Parts: sequence; C-alpha cells; structure tokens
Amino acid sequence: MRLHRFAIILAIMVCQARSFGSVGVYQVRVPTGDKAPALIWYTLNCAADVTIEILPSDSNGNPTGQAVRTVSFPDNSRGKHSFVWGCTNDSGEQVPYGWYVARITASAQQTEWDPIAGLWKADSPPETEFAGHPLPPCSEIDGFYGVDVNTNPGSPFFGRIYMPHKSRKCVYMYDPDGQYLGEMDDTGITWGGSAPWDVAVAEDDYVYVGDRSNQRVYCMKPDGSGWLSVSPPVTYLRALFCRVDNQGYTHVFVTGGAAHVYEVVVSPDHLNWGVVKPVATVGNDNASIYGIWVSADLGLFYTCYIGTGPASGLTRWLRQPDGTYLRDTSWPSAPNPVENPVIDVEMSNDGTYLWVTRSAEYSTSPTGTKALYKVRSLDGSVISDNFDIITWGHMCSVDAVGNLAVTFGKSTPTWGQHYCGLFAEPGTSSNIVYTSPFEVSAEGNSFVLIEESVTWTFSNPSYPDKLPADDTSTASVTFQVVTAQGSSTLTNCSIDLSSLGYGFEQVDSIVPHPTEPLVAICTKSGIRAKHGAFCGNHSLTVTLSGVNTGEYTYNIPLAVGGSRLIGKIFHQIYASAVKGAKIRAHGGGIPGHTGPFDYESPPCDENGNASLDISEGSYQVVAVKTGYGSTTPVEVEIPGPATPPGPPVNAGTVYLRPLSISEAKALPNGTQVNVCG
Repeated sequence: MRLHRFAIILAIMVCQARSFGSVGVYQVRVPTGDKAPALIWYTLNCAADVTIEILPSDSNGNPTGQAVRTVSFPDNSRGKHSFVWGCTNDSGEQVPYGWYVARITASAQQTEWDPIAGLWKADSPPETEFAGHPLPPCSEIDGFYGVDVNTNPGSPFFGRIYMPHKSRKCVYMYDPDGQYLGEMDDTGITWGGSAPWDVAVAEDDYVYVGDRSNQRVYCMKPDGSGWLSVSPPVTYLRALFCRVDNQGYTHVFVTGGAAHVYEVVVSPDHLNWGVVKPVATVGNDNASIYGIWVSADLGLFYTCYIGTGPASGLTRWLRQPDGTYLRDTSWPSAPNPVENPVIDVEMSNDGTYLWVTRSAEYSTSPTGTKALYKVRSLDGSVISDNFDIITWGHMCSVDAVGNLAVTFGKSTPTWGQHYCGLFAEPGTSSNIVYTSPFEVSAEGNSFVLIEESVTWTFSNPSYPDKLPADDTSTASVTFQVVTAQGSSTLTNCSIDLSSLGYGFEQVDSIVPHPTEPLVAICTKSGIRAKHGAFCGNHSLTVTLSGVNTGEYTYNIPLAVGGSRLIGKIFHQIYASAVKGAKIRAHGGGIPGHTGPFDYESPPCDENGNASLDISEGSYQVVAVKTGYGSTTPVEVEIPGPATPPGPPVNAGTVYLRPLSISEAKALPNGTQVNVCG
C-alpha cells in the first residue's frame, strides 16, 4: 500500500511586468505520485489569459528541456481553475519516463480599477458599483478600519486577505480571488465596547489584531482558528505593523497614546510578549496619529500624523543605536506635498513609491478629491493624486503582486458607500509561476484524490457545517479522483469510519466526470457518528484501487460536533480571575472503541470565562497555565449533542494554585511563575 500526500507548492514569483497592481497566480498545487497524471490547480486574482507548459526537469523542478505539452486558456475568469495532464505530448503520445514541471503564465490587461474583494454599506438609492465581489454584505455605516494581506510565497495562506469590521466585532477572511472564507475565531476575547481595529500580517503568517479601547493586541492563528496570546497594555492604539527578524522574533509596532510609536517584541512561539517601549514621539495628540510602515531591517519607518507640529503629515523616521527613532528632517525634500489629514502609508513591492491615503471631506465629485496619493519613496514628491475610486481613505496595504488593499468611502449627492477592497490597478501585467516537480514512471496506473473537490453536506440543520455525534444525523461526501488511464479503471473506493465508531465502508457510487475523461466522481452518503465520538476534526482515510494498480490512500477531513462546556478560572488564594488560563478536560470516548480524549479551551478572558466544545461522556476538568499548578479535578458529565443545541454544561469555578519552590525550579529558565513558599 502506498500512502500519497498532497505536496502544496505555492506560487514562486519569477517575473512581473510592472511594479504596480497586476495579475496574481496563487495556490498552485500538484499531487505527488509515480505515474500519476498531473493535476495542476491554480487561482487567479483577476481575469487573465493563461498558458500552461509541461517541461522536462530534474527532481528539484529545474527545467531541462523544451515544453512537451502546451495548452492555452484565453480569458480565464477570476477564481480557481484546474488542468489534468495525462502524461502525453502535443501529439497525444506517451512522454518518456522522468521528472516534469509545469510553467503557468498569466497575462492581464486591466482597463479600469477592478475590485478583487470588497464589502460595503450602500445608502439609498441602491448602488451596484463594485457589487460583484462582496461577501458578506455589511449594514453598518462605520465598519471597516484595517486591512492586510499575506505576502509570504512559501505559505499555505499566501494571498489571504484579512479585514476587521468594527461594528460587527469580527475579522473577515478572503482568498486571493475574493472568495469569502469566514470570520476569525475570537472565542475567549471580550471586545465589550471596543472592537477589532487594525490588522497586520507578519512574515511568518501570524495575524496581529488591535483591540483599541481595551488597549491590547492579539496574536491570532493565520487559518483563523483562534488566538494564541495577548500583549501587555498599549495606550489608545491606532495602527499596527509587524516585522519578523532573523531570529524569529516578531516586532509589533503600534501608533497610539500621546502620539507615540511603540514597539513590543513577541517570542518565536508567539506566546510571550516583551515590554511595550515608546520608540518615537511624533506629536502630542493621541487622536491624531495613524498609519505606519516599517522597513524589513527595522531601519526606518514612515508614519502619518494629522496634528500640528514639525512632524505633521507624512514623515520618515530613522532608527538610532539605542533602538529609538528620530525624524529624518531631509524627507520630504520639499514642503510636505500630501495635504493633511493623511491616514495611512504602504510601500510598493519594488520600494520605489508609497501609497498614501487621506481622509478628504465628502465631495459630490469623486475625481480630484485627493484621497489617494502615489508618492516617491526617495524624496516624498507626488507621482499622482488623481484616483477616482475613493472619496476618503482609511488604512491601506498591498498584496504580493502589488495590488492595493484599502478601506475607504465614496459618495455622491444622493448616496454614500463605505468599502473595504482589494483592487487591481489599470495596466498590462503578467506573472509566471512553476509548480513542484512530478514524476512519470513505469509503475502503471495510479489514482489521485483531488483535495479541493471534497464536498460535505449535513442532514441536521442545527449543525450546518458538522456531523453531530448522535448516531442519528447523517453526512454525505463527494470527491473527485484523477486517473492515469481513464475513470473506468477506478473500481474500488472505501472510507475508514473507525474514528466515528464504525468500520470500512464502500462508497455508494463511482461515476465518470461529465466533461473530463480522466476524472471519476465518488459519493458516499449516510455517514453517522456514534455517541461519544471525538468532537473536532477527524481525518478519514480513503483507499483507492482498480485495474492494474496497487492501493492508494488519502485523508479527507470531517468536522464532528458535540456539546459546549463552560467554566471560570480563578486563583485559589486570591479568588480572582487568572487571565489567559485554559480549561483542560480528560475523559469521554466511545465505550470499548475510542477514547479517552483530552480537550483544551482557548485562553480565558479577563473575567476568567472559558469555553470549549466537547464530546459526550464523563470528564475530569482542571485549569492549566504555565507557571501555575492545577487543583483537584472537577467531575463533569457531558450529554450528547441535542437538536437544537442545548444550554452549555457549567463546570463552575476551577482553580489554579501557586507552585512550590521545587516545582518552579523544574521549569525552564525564563518561565514566569506564581510561587508560594
């Protein structure tokens, strides 16, 4: 039996026709395999003409000859696309055995500013401008502030867009093509009268979200599945920017109280924050400092200050030996040409110019309102200020190929709209990426399960995106399999359901794809989870076999639902909440089959409140936090998931105790501890 895994190789930037916004090719995937047909999967951020060439290569993916197969796709639409190469050349003949690589070339001609992603508020009358890409719609007028994009080409989150919304108190996530992915999980965060404000994506993918009124910054997971840690207090924060140094430490820069720029360093494991240090004094009005951009070597930053004084407007600051910054009085070389109020600044990908947003007054004539500037980074002179896509601007960023992401507003005499958008700038652009290498060998037929084709549907409307472990609700799954010698050669497909309390089961049907002869469609319905099955993500093994093949196995994900457990975490001696502690529960399982399980909640809030989803069964519940000891477990009985979901089970208050001296000494040096003795 061979175990095949998907090798996810993301776009490698080879050339880009212009430094401003352009076509982007993201999420390029091919499966590993022997004589597997090459499934080439890619995403376009805007409509483009696409050419795919298959070239011989070495095992590292370096081309060694001319293309053996070339296909063209004129005017590919924005979004996700795939091409299956059946190991033949342009004449339909079998290619020689060996390694190959695919080269994808995308070219686009933007005739106007094209929104890739956007959210808005529309007043009367209804307005359709930029209406093609908003998800979900937004009804609040005062919504968007920050925006940032993952620009790490080696990341599975390359191109992901993050957009905080103040009124809805959430952070939206989008794919590079504008497809809505959902909200970041902020379980355990109490926004109260505050909200997520600005957002910054670090080079290691982690996402930092500012909580302005509560004066702190959260480090959140790039997949949106939760948060890891929270900063010490930062006075009245406005804007964020992050850089990761060569030791793996993240430097979080914050503009905030008393018009200062603050710097705080986060450990490589993203759990420990250093001291918040003021590194620059820009002015004296904490409500007047806004955006910031910091160079990769931390040697300089640009910032925006709408107050009065020498640093008013857009200014540049240089790092000093002691780690503080002083204003570069030689920049700009002429009196500041960008009129206040300037709000945010972002460097172009080639470093030659800055995008600068300005909060202009509402105008009945969008053209010429000077709300968006393009400024030379060398001397601060204006390249252009005549952009009619916005009337006033907030925060801005750029994606990996230079497209502008900005939160902004636009108005006419009869209506106003408030947007968050990622735009492709007008002009001609091109982008070339290479896939990972794949091998054509003499081992015969093989099968490749297309990861992106896996689609689940669930019968219980109370659990629309998961299968509750009640042994009654059902789930159905459909997925596609690429075959080297035609879909009819796939004759057997089974799924291992043992983690759900069942065994191996054959799929219900294997049918040919209606338009692609090398693809088969597999469907399995009636999947159930027994009482006590693990609450969370399951990895179900799919086994494929057929004519002239061995067995090929892949894993597909399934989310299983349970019940909610809540509790409070307090200090045993001081009877006060221990912020950042977690609830840990041990127990449960399917009797005689699986378990017991261990569950752990996200960090509790400042009031000690914690919650988590958990499967049916008997549990011992304790509180945990590094540097503290747990006390006697609380016994809790968790019922199975109800329809509709019932009230959460309350474990009451669980306590943390101080460590003894000997326990504290056993911890690694540098660990913060709570000690008694």
